[in-house]
Amino acid sequence: MRKIDALPIGYSDVQSVIETGYYVDKTRYAQALIEKRNPIFIARPRRFGKSLFINTLATIANGAKEIFKDCYIGKPENGYEWKKYPVIKLDLSGVSNNTPEELSTSIKMVLKEIAFSYNVKIEDVTVMHYVA
Repeated sequence: MRKIDALPIGYSDVQSVIETGYYVDKTRYAQALIEKRNPIFIARPRRFGKSLFINTLATIANGAKEIFKDCYIGKPENGYEWKKYPVIKLDLSGVSNNTPEELSTSIKMVLKEIAFSYNVKIEDVTVMHYVA
């Protein structure tokens, strides 16, 4: 009897999941979201695949066409235009929020790290200036 490989539970990297052979293709929805170009809010219960879907969107935006060659978005007849876009992943899980000052400082540090990764220099301005 053939042993079944472990399911990719807890994976948040789309390439790893595709390589396991257990990927459920949601690139049709990713393409619709990308082409709509409206802000979206993704709310789902814990352990519902949010991180994997966000990673899928980021991987598509990074132009990783080869990874999705067997998926909906990778088929030429579905008309996705493969362009590369900068991706900003803002992870606030490690941000200190004990005081408003610590929160502001922590968010500034995260934003500066992101800017640095794209070779962008930002002035030292208050974070709250940009919060609508």
